[in-house]
Amino acid sequence: MAEIRFDPFSQDYIIVNDKRLKRPIIAEKEDDCPFCANSKKRHPGLPLQYSAISIENLYPALSMDNPSEKHPFDVRTLYSKTNAIGRCEVILYSDDHELLFYNQPQSLTMSIIELWIQRYTELSQLKKIKYIFIFENRGSHIGVTIHHPHGQLYALSIIPPKIIRELELTGKYFKSTQKCLQCDIINEEKRENKRIISENEHFIAFCPFYSKWLYEVHLVPKRHVTNLSDLLMIEKEALAIILQHVRKKFDKLFNRPANFMMMLYPSPVNAKDYSFHHFRIEIVSTERDGIKQKYRAGVETGLNIWTNDISPEQACEIFNKIPD
Repeated sequence: MAEIRFDPFSQDYIIVNDKRLKRPIIAEKEDDCPFCANSKKRHPGLPLQYSAISIENLYPALSMDNPSEKHPFDVRTLYSKTNAIGRCEVILYSDDHELLFYNQPQSLTMSIIELWIQRYTELSQLKKIKYIFIFENRGSHIGVTIHHPHGQLYALSIIPPKIIRELELTGKYFKSTQKCLQCDIINEEKRENKRIISENEHFIAFCPFYSKWLYEVHLVPKRHVTNLSDLLMIEKEALAIILQHVRKKFDKLFNRPANFMMMLYPSPVNAKDYSFHHFRIEIVSTERDGIKQKYRAGVETGLNIWTNDISPEQACEIFNKIPD
């Protein structure tokens, strides 16, 4: 079974794929890691030495092999579904199992950024693909099964409802003001100067006023760009610097590798004009302190009303006390 089902109450999509149950158990050591040279469970075809490469996910939630349907969802049908069309890739940062992102050479971070752009650009050429989501899950509390430096990519045949809603709202804002909402938020953050944790000439990183998680940071290009492929070389270099800086702050919060999710939000592909959309990266940690984790409870899961135990201004102060 590999299909996407439609929730008529929320208009959310649910990917159903029983292949996911076959994923390996947590691989914390190099000898049982599929991405390490000396492992007996090594991913087939993986070179002994590598940096910044993308490989096919052996346990994908989506597949381009699934036949397409002309009308994927029928609003006249109570229970509507379609085939789980798309592509899932694993983005490996390095062959070094213990390498920390903030400690790696800036040239490697640049290679990872260039790989993100290359995969986004190439997969956007597939007409079935509508949204390309690049992300990283890190830490056992996030549910990570392989503790090797890597991220993932989902190329989806649908535009997720969260993105649709955001585009509708930012589109309305642009129509009424002729301004980009994210650009205005950047200006407001700079004016208030209460939540900025890192900044250079081309990028800004801040704890947003509307943070849902205790430790949540948005990294945003100052120039209005809709996706990574719009970035100039000098902006990519600025992103590499600020990304390593911010990730270091997360790892130094409790003096150990943090549990977090890093998520890239570009504009959709093979869709209408969304030039009012502004690209961003979000990093959200599930940490409360050095011991306890933040979990989504009833009011957050049931109502999507979030509770935050500290203000973004407090979180910013904590981040800014961490030595660079």
